[in-house]
Amino acid sequence: MASYSFDSYTFDEQHGLAFEGKIIPLSPLQHRLLITFCRNPNTLLSKTDLIEAVWNHTYVSEVSLARTVHELRQRLGGGHGAKQLIVSVYGRGYVFQPHQLRSEAITPPPALRNQDPSAGWMAAVS
Repeated sequence: MASYSFDSYTFDEQHGLAFEGKIIPLSPLQHRLLITFCRNPNTLLSKTDLIEAVWNHTYVSEVSLARTVHELRQRLGGGHGAKQLIVSVYGRGYVFQPHQLRSEAITPPPALRNQDPSAGWMAAVS
C-alpha cells in the first residue's frame, strides 16, 4: 500500500485521507476512486477505466460515477471554493491534478493510524 501527500492532504491507501492531520471520512467508493486517481495523476482516465477500477467490472451508469466524483470533490474541499483537484474533460473522463503529488513511505498522521478507511463515512454524508 502506498501513501501520498498533495496540497495539505495526506492519503494512505490503507488508512484513509486526512487534511492537516484531521480525518476526512470517505465512503468505500470514494476511497477506491481516490486510490485510482493517486495512482494515475495528471492522466486522463476515461469513464470506462474509472468504472472498471472502482466498481470492479460491475455495471453502473455514468451517473453513479459522476455522483461519486462529485462527492469526492466535496471531501477535497471543492465545494468551498478550493482549487479543483479533479477536472472533468467533457465526454471523455476525469484528470486528477494535484499540486506536487508525492508518493512515498509517509507515516500516517496519528489520527489515521489504526483507522478503518470507511469508518464514520455514513455520519459524514448524513
